[in-house]
Amino acid sequence: MRSTARILAFSALIVAFVPDRTASAPISSEYQVKTAYLYNFAKFIQWPEGTFTDTTEAIVIGIAGEDPFGSLLDEAISQRRAQGRPLRVERYHNLADIGHCHLLFVSRSEAKQQSELFRALADSNVVTIGESPDFTKEGGQVRFFLSKSQTIKIEINRTAAHRAGIFISSRILKMARIYKP
Repeated sequence: MRSTARILAFSALIVAFVPDRTASAPISSEYQVKTAYLYNFAKFIQWPEGTFTDTTEAIVIGIAGEDPFGSLLDEAISQRRAQGRPLRVERYHNLADIGHCHLLFVSRSEAKQQSELFRALADSNVVTIGESPDFTKEGGQVRFFLSKSQTIKIEINRTAAHRAGIFISSRILKMARIYKP
């Protein structure tokens, strides 16, 4: 329980260090929290051996479809490292553009195409993260959802993660609801 509290406190610190956005287009606190989660996923998820070409390769966070983060995610991970690796954000406007990434946030705009996406990524070591209601049911690994208390929570499809060769730390699993088919 203490490690969960530490992760949440750390997440709050990440959000606190993101620059004030009052002068530009507002980004909801929802995406500030999701930004902190994405950073922590990069820190606490292990990919299979051979996923990275060398020890200096960046962990790439991809965004498929419309980008709800704006520059928030870029600013939050700028100059930060996870597992000793730099972090980088790439945006893909349609499924055919998706390149090599390690974490892939699937925007709500791609909900109708997510089954196709999961088939295309079936043999990859990409962690898929989304927010549509059927995301984990259709084969996604991590889904953001709003709890009854209106806080952002995560649901994890351990079977999908295992199929991709992904190991999700108990630090994340303790905070998550586990999807059961």
